[in-house]
Amino acid sequence: PDNETTCYPDETADGLLGARAQDYLTVPTFKIMCSYNGGLAVANTTANPGIVHFSDPGYPGSFRPDRYIFPDPNGAEVTGLATFNGVLLAFTVHNVYAVSEPSPGSYVSTPITNGIGCVAPSSICSTAWGEMVWLGRDGFYAYDGKGVSYISEPIERFLRGLEMGKTSRSVAVYNPRKREYVCAVTAPGSNTPNAIFCYDGTGWREQQHNRSYHHLCVTRDYRQYVLAAAQTNNETNSLLVLDHEVRDDP
Repeated sequence: PDNETTCYPDETADGLLGARAQDYLTVPTFKIMCSYNGGLAVANTTANPGIVHFSDPGYPGSFRPDRYIFPDPNGAEVTGLATFNGVLLAFTVHNVYAVSEPSPGSYVSTPITNGIGCVAPSSICSTAWGEMVWLGRDGFYAYDGKGVSYISEPIERFLRGLEMGKTSRSVAVYNPRKREYVCAVTAPGSNTPNAIFCYDGTGWREQQHNRSYHHLCVTRDYRQYVLAAAQTNNETNSLLVLDHEVRDDP
């Protein structure tokens, strides 16, 4: 009595029961990614090789339609992503760009180099002496936040024999125990990375193991092992520990 209703609760659409749903993209198929500003940056998608998408902070799988940028104004393919001193570096074969976010969801791309880029995304690595090192078309380069320098003069003769079609397979890691940048590259006449070069900020040394290296990483514990996913000459897959003494204790 004295009450009147004009609708039934079960006739209310689900979309009106809570906050308005946000517009998100389906997670794109991509080749390159790295963490950035608490979220995830992905690049070189199947639809656009030159695009970089940004997820919402804290939600690495949530990509909004308006959170993206083409670092290269001509849409050149992105061949690497890395964060350095809080700045996102986007690499192409010919250039490097610094991507900043002046305001949430607004991105600006600033060129750092002209004619110097990256050919191997897995060769990009930060070091303890404050440089980002990577493999370019004609050798290794380092960026210290101010400028880019060519650092591979001592091994230039070897690098001249590398084939451009195979350098993209190069892999690298920073060895915290020896304080070295370690990179496996493809020697002339080979199809997979089989020669390791180590750089300590001042000079290079070479290691030959007669193995093919597919990936390098370092364990995040007190041991700080440098692990290699490798393949021997008889095509046996192995997980190796590099630069550590092998002992047979009784």
